[in-house]
Amino acid sequence: MFQRISIGGITYLTTIDYPGKISAVIFCQGCTLRCLYCHNKHLQTFDESSNIKWMDVLKSLEERKGFIDAVVFSGGEPTLQEGLKNAMNDVKEMGFLVGLHTAGPSPSLLEDVLDLCDYIALDIKAPKRKYHDITNSKGSGHLAYSSLATLVNRHKNFEVRTTVYPNILNEDDIMDIADLIKEIGVKTYVIQQYRPIHSDEYFTSLKSIISKDVIKKLSLMFDTFYIRE
Repeated sequence: MFQRISIGGITYLTTIDYPGKISAVIFCQGCTLRCLYCHNKHLQTFDESSNIKWMDVLKSLEERKGFIDAVVFSGGEPTLQEGLKNAMNDVKEMGFLVGLHTAGPSPSLLEDVLDLCDYIALDIKAPKRKYHDITNSKGSGHLAYSSLATLVNRHKNFEVRTTVYPNILNEDDIMDIADLIKEIGVKTYVIQQYRPIHSDEYFTSLKSIISKDVIKKLSLMFDTFYIRE
């Protein structure tokens, strides 16, 4: 029996969510984290009233064969969906590549779908000592780093990314993250520009937080490093 996947929204054509591929993105409904910079707060609650049916999604994807290469599961948090593996299987059987965006709150479910994923982006949001300051979720740092260890051991095509929230993270924090994930075995690291949620919030450029010297150090630490602005 198909386990339900709760969908909060869909983007059927994007070039930025799966590197080098044109993809559709399925935004799963529900997340245990309450990140300060979340731009998808409407996807945080586990709302069971979604009227987006999975069979309708598959039909729409079928119509887009030849136009898109991949389907990315994002959120919210997709690894909290019991039906994620079945949904990925369906997409895979249609001939699409499968991508996953996750913050790693469920290492066991992540491990269960790894063989179906062609590309994974894992958010590491802070050094362990500051994780709760970002996520407002107890134990989230331990779970995220456990998921990272699983990826390093079992998956080749993944990136780690950090959104630099200026009110909490500084370049010392970024170096702490980089040192740890390099030691674990990460090859690709991306730091992302924080985008203000409120119109009256001051925009702080990454370049004013992280010096050129630190950026140079980071570029030498990883096989692939870049800034996503």
